[in-house]
Amino acid sequence: MTALQTTPSQPADSGDLAATDHPASPAHPPAHTAKANHTHFAPQDRMAATSGTLAMSGIDALLRILVDQRLADIANGLSTAALICGYRGSPLGGVDSQYSRYQDIFAERDIRFVNGVNEELAATVIWGSQLSSNMHGALFDGVMGMWYGKAPGVDRASDAFRHANMSGSAKHGGVLCVAGDDPACKSSTLPSASEALLSQTPMPVLYPGSVQEVLDLGRWGYELSRACGLWVGFKIVTDIADAYATIEVGPDRVNPVAGSDVFTADGRPWRPEQNQQLLPPWVLDIERDLRENRLAEALAFSRRNGLTMIRGAGIIHPTMNGVVAQLRLHRSRPSDQCHCRFAGVAAGD
Repeated sequence: MTALQTTPSQPADSGDLAATDHPASPAHPPAHTAKANHTHFAPQDRMAATSGTLAMSGIDALLRILVDQRLADIANGLSTAALICGYRGSPLGGVDSQYSRYQDIFAERDIRFVNGVNEELAATVIWGSQLSSNMHGALFDGVMGMWYGKAPGVDRASDAFRHANMSGSAKHGGVLCVAGDDPACKSSTLPSASEALLSQTPMPVLYPGSVQEVLDLGRWGYELSRACGLWVGFKIVTDIADAYATIEVGPDRVNPVAGSDVFTADGRPWRPEQNQQLLPPWVLDIERDLRENRLAEALAFSRRNGLTMIRGAGIIHPTMNGVVAQLRLHRSRPSDQCHCRFAGVAAGD
């Protein structure tokens, strides 16, 4: 784990997360459901199929995270919804238009989209999604939040991130904070790397290195967010957002290991708790809990579920392996012959 323009058609009306009277459940499966365990290449199958092999882009996989996580929640007896809100900018400029393409399927699955006025207000919308299950008459056990924006949007929304992260994510909700980075300046004036800023808010940060990892690490991100009560940063670079691949989907791809290493805080077993009292003196206790307990649980969760540095290293590890293969280097060759020293990166043979 390391600290990852189209003109949209009109997305679904933001409305209320509880706009449907019958949230999808095992007793009420969505109408748009393809047969399981097959290879699907029709566009609608990208979000309708419940499992199997699908062809999709990195942006499609980002949206598919919410579909698979909600299917997993249903299998675990939870009624959850999802809210996406952000601001357009490459390499994530197609999130809104892709949502609109499948909006009927998403609506049936209680996955809603709201266009952000700007990056900060979008972050506060997602912050609010984590409070919904605490309200009287809530229709869902939790709401998953997904903020997205380009690297400059991460810069300007950082204060909203800090406040929202301090108050915590919901037990059955969770937040992915998706940062679109363009390190090669394909469509940006400056190269960008958002993980350092995200880690200072502070968030654990995941960095997928393939379209398959977008889906899988995104699922892990929600499980991590729920376990530790923190927003989780999710770095996606241009090469991954624009990529197209066949991937495996399904709710059973991610099965988190329950923690046996529950620690105590103030003399009692610790569990993440939301707290909106962001004023002194209460905020001092909230910060202590974040620094001493929530971040510790994030690290413990990552270790017991194998979220290693290499697994979350994005495109760096496969790119390094490719360079080594092209140069025909090998660890066994003396460094004075190949004029290269391996320092801190485990390259493939």
